[in-house]
Amino acid sequence: MEAIKKWVLEGVKVAVRYGTFAFLSALADYGSTTLAGTTLPNEVKWAITLGLAGLDKVVYEWRKEVGYEGKWKGISPV
Repeated sequence: MEAIKKWVLEGVKVAVRYGTFAFLSALADYGSTTLAGTTLPNEVKWAITLGLAGLDKVVYEWRKEVGYEGKWKGISPV
């Protein structure tokens, strides 16, 4: 039962992390709409989301390699 709880918790953490990245790309789209009067194409929104996810993974692997994982595992606090 403990293993299932840990698995579910890790799944929720991953969902929140990538949900945060999707939210940030939507926020960038909102900012471009209100400030510049243009909307971002879907490809750009996906590129922002995937770029943030990739950066998060790089930071996580680097912290794991140097032995400092701590509470924050990547660029996202979850």
